[in-house]
Amino acid sequence: MKEHIKIAGKIVLKSVAVWALIAVLGCVITLISFLISFLFNIDLLFVEDLTFTGYVKTLLYENFPALIIIFGSPIFVVVYIVMAKKVSIQNSIYLLFQSKSGEKLLSVLNDAVDKITQKKGRHSELLDKAMLKMKVLQAIKDNPETSSFQRSIIQYGFRKVNLEDVDFHDENVSLSSILTSKFSQFFAEVMKPSLRFFWMLISAQMVLSIWSLFL
Repeated sequence: MKEHIKIAGKIVLKSVAVWALIAVLGCVITLISFLISFLFNIDLLFVEDLTFTGYVKTLLYENFPALIIIFGSPIFVVVYIVMAKKVSIQNSIYLLFQSKSGEKLLSVLNDAVDKITQKKGRHSELLDKAMLKMKVLQAIKDNPETSSFQRSIIQYGFRKVNLEDVDFHDENVSLSSILTSKFSQFFAEVMKPSLRFFWMLISAQMVLSIWSLFL
């Protein structure tokens, strides 16, 4: 148990570092790019009778890169935050299943589903994927040996795993076996996340900022 906690701790730290790299660095670059483009064109704000529409049109025709940077900054920030979350979760899954804790997670999932399906009248309760997800996550939460990290990984798996082909009304269906198999297959296919798009986006912002200085 202590070994799994230690491994989970290391994975969480590495994933937080990845999240911070993308979210923090991305937002800092966005702020710097915004300030460069905004301050370089700040004289337009003091043009007499220039409306907001006129300001936008002036940038559109005279400094299009600055227009993208200034008004696209909120979009860049959202993209970085969403990307940070996605990549950090993928990184957690990849690292988890490169270690012994991957098998432990599947065991936790299997035990939770078994606990639910062994109850009488479970077919009247488990009508679809959403209901199964809610019951499994609650069972895992009630287990004192599971962590919030394990719950978050399983919750992410539920969003990605396809259960449309499962007949929840068939009493002969072994939900624990099916679910464990599908989760195992999905997690095994998760590759180490690439930061290529992140660096491309950073580079694009820097190029646009520098380009705007020469217009």
